[in-house]
Amino acid sequence: MDKYLKNFFDLYSNDDEVVQKAIFAKKSWILSIFVTPITFSYIEKDNKKIYEELYSLMDQAFLFSFDKEKKYVYKKWLDEVNLKPLHHAFYAELDFNRLDHDTYCELFANFYPCLNKEDIKSIKDPFLYKLASLMNGKENEYVLLLDYAKSFKGKVYLPYVSKLIAYKDYLNEEEIDMIIDIKEHLNIDVDWR
Repeated sequence: MDKYLKNFFDLYSNDDEVVQKAIFAKKSWILSIFVTPITFSYIEKDNKKIYEELYSLMDQAFLFSFDKEKKYVYKKWLDEVNLKPLHHAFYAELDFNRLDHDTYCELFANFYPCLNKEDIKSIKDPFLYKLASLMNGKENEYVLLLDYAKSFKGKVYLPYVSKLIAYKDYLNEEEIDMIIDIKEHLNIDVDWR
């Protein structure tokens, strides 16, 4: 059995000692630098474009996806090595090494390497299957999975943005200008590629 899948099962064991060992085993998984894609999607309201994800980023908050019942929110994170401009042209890099103690304690047990579809299909327990299905992803992808109540309407404040990464050849002028505005607002660098 894959060590990450075993850890996932152990976290929800009925044996407190097994749970404690599982939590201890993953205590450093979140302590790294990860990136997440940022989109330029918008909604129109009163003839204005509202770029909710970009506006959230300016507040150092991130839009998380949520399950159908709005019980959980989740967001995927990638190792920088997996970046490809064909999938997304704009990313935010977060340095989770900078987590304060309280935030670390709140997040680290909820940060998981993604599971593959075959492993998820093998899970028989309905509760664990539901959680695992939110963790579906590729190797070197991770997911932060939280109770919906820990978010503000699906947004989670994570003031650990260390830089922005943008693939200029895949962006239009308006998008480049928005990235520059975010860079200046957050006072961080953009790694133009």
